[in-house]
Amino acid sequence: MSALRPPRPLLMPTYHGHVSSAKEALILIEACLSGQLSHASTPPLSSVQDEVVSSGNVFVYEEFSSGIREWKDGREWGPPSHVGGLEVAPLRPPTQINGISPASMYKSTTKIDYRAHTHHLVAYFSISDALGGTLLKPSFDPALANVVIRRALNVQRSISEADERALEIYLQGVAAQPSP
Repeated sequence: MSALRPPRPLLMPTYHGHVSSAKEALILIEACLSGQLSHASTPPLSSVQDEVVSSGNVFVYEEFSSGIREWKDGREWGPPSHVGGLEVAPLRPPTQINGISPASMYKSTTKIDYRAHTHHLVAYFSISDALGGTLLKPSFDPALANVVIRRALNVQRSISEADERALEIYLQGVAAQPSP
């Protein structure tokens, strides 16, 4: 008699909203560390990749416990720009995700080490959702109002006021460029 493996759980986003800065990312990482939100525990499987790359989906995972060494979402991303403490990359054409044109879909990432464990954040957003205010930022979410970022995380990231608006300014510039 062979042992049956339990089915892998579906990959659920850690959060749904817009991570506009390193400070917003730290709020979500802290919420995971304190148990208020859950880390992603499995990598995106090819069967669910279309649902993963959706505007507003945010995934936080811890490298060692999840076994995820590299986040693979099945999409080709352009070269990243360093903006406000995040790496931001546009989706490369000709892919179209959930009716959103590739020129307006972006992925932002960051990572932070805490107690010898690396925590990664991967967030997907469209320019229209990010600039239009349809996605809630963690710092404005009443459910996360009591999250206090521990000093050990803050020390790793010196966040200036300019960093807080850097992504918004970057996206406004992208949105103002004429389409090819």
